Amino acid sequence: MPVPVAGGTRRPLDSAQFGIWFAVQLTPYSPWHNLAEGMEIHGPVDEVLFEQAFRRVIEDHDALRVVFGEDEEGMPEQTVLDRLDWSLDVIDMSAEEDPRQSALAWMDDETATPVDLTAGPPYTSVLLRLSADAYIWYKRMHHIMVDGHGIHVVTRRVADVYSRLVAGEPVPEADTGSVVELVDEDIAYRSRDRFEADRVFWNERLHGLGDPPTLSDRAPGPETYHCRRSVRLVPQEQVARYRTSARARATTWAALVNAATAAYLHRCTGATDISIGNPVSGRKGHRRTVGMTSSYVPLRLSLTERTTVAELIGSATRGLRDIMQHQRYRYEDIRRDLRLTQSARPVIGPTISFLPFRDFEMSFGGHRVTGHTLCFGSAVRDVAVNVFERGGDNGAEFFFDADPVAYTQEELDGHADRFLRFVDAFAAAPQTPIGALPV
Repeated sequence: MPVPVAGGTRRPLDSAQFGIWFAVQLTPYSPWHNLAEGMEIHGPVDEVLFEQAFRRVIEDHDALRVVFGEDEEGMPEQTVLDRLDWSLDVIDMSAEEDPRQSALAWMDDETATPVDLTAGPPYTSVLLRLSADAYIWYKRMHHIMVDGHGIHVVTRRVADVYSRLVAGEPVPEADTGSVVELVDEDIAYRSRDRFEADRVFWNERLHGLGDPPTLSDRAPGPETYHCRRSVRLVPQEQVARYRTSARARATTWAALVNAATAAYLHRCTGATDISIGNPVSGRKGHRRTVGMTSSYVPLRLSLTERTTVAELIGSATRGLRDIMQHQRYRYEDIRRDLRLTQSARPVIGPTISFLPFRDFEMSFGGHRVTGHTLCFGSAVRDVAVNVFERGGDNGAEFFFDADPVAYTQEELDGHADRFLRFVDAFAAAPQTPIGALPV
C-alpha cells in the first residue's frame, strides 16, 4: 500500500478534479468514481521484479504520488509528494477450489469499496496469485487522480518496465509530464480568451436543446455504483466492415457508430434532435502525462426518416471535428451556462466511448494478458456504450451499461442485440434513408 514519506508541491485541483471532489462530498460512501481493471497474466510472475517495476512507475508519474485534502480555508487541494514508500500486496488464491473465480469475486468486492480521498494516494495495486503459472494484476484508481487514458498509460509502462527487468535490459527514462503542469494549464486556459470563445461555441451549438431522447419510459433512479451490463463481442471481420464503410466516407468508425446511434434513437423514439455524450481528453497535448482532465461533451445531430446514412455520417464527422476543437470547455460549465446546476435534467442521452486499448498486444515478461474491465469511474444515468478494441484479430467488445431502475436486464439485452444488427445494416447501406433501415 502507498504511504507518504516526504513533503512536496501543493497545488489547487484542476477543474476536472474539483468537479469530482464536489460529487464525492455529496455521496461520500459511493464507489462509482473508482476505475478498476484486472490484467490476467498467462504465465509466471517474478513478484520481486514486479514490485520494482511498479515502484519505478511511481517515480515516473507523479499522479501516483498525489494526496488530497483541504487548505486552511476549507478549499480542496492536492500535494504532489517528492517520494512515496510503496510495497506490493500479493494475495494467494491458489488454495481456493476455483482460484480464478475467487479472484474475480474478490476484485468485484474491492472495486465496490468507497475510497477516503484524504487517507493517502487513492489507489491500490495488488497481485493475485492463481497458481505458479497464472496471476491477475488488479489495480483500482480513483477518478480524481487519473482518467481512462492515464490508467492505460500506467498499465503499459508497468508492462514495459517489468518485461525489461525480466530480460535484464536497461529501462529507459519515461517521457512524461507533471500533474502540476496540467493544473497550471487549466488555470491559464480559464483566464484567457480561448475559454470565452469555447463558451460562445457551446452556447450557440446547444441553443434550443430539449430533453435528450431515452430508450426507456421509466425515470432514472438515483446515482448508484451498480448498473446493468450486457457485453457483446464483435468479431474482427465485422469491425473491418465498419472501418471499410467509414473510410469510404473519409471518416472513422467512431463517427460511423455515433451516427448509427443517433439513427437508432430516432427509429426507436421518433426524436429528430439527438444529443449523444462523447468522452474527450480535455487537454492540449500531454498525452503521456497521467492525471485527470477528461470530460463528456454533447454531439448534437438533427435528422429525419428521409436523412440518408451518408448524410448522417457526414453530420457526425463534422460535429465530432468541431467539438474536439472546443473540448476543454467542461460539461459542468455547459450545464452552468444552460442554468441546470440545480436541476437533474440531462444535457446528453446515451454516451459512446471508444477505448482503443491494445491489451492483447501487451505482455508481461513475454506472457500474454487478458483484460478484465470492472468499473469505468462514473455513474450510468441512461445507457453507456463502451467499445474496447483489443488489438490483433480479437475484434471489439461492446459494453452496454444501463441504469438499473430505468432498464430491466431483458430490455438491455434486447437493445444490445438490436443495436449491433442495426449498425451492420447502417454501415452497409450508405445511400439508404434512415427510415428504411430495419430495427
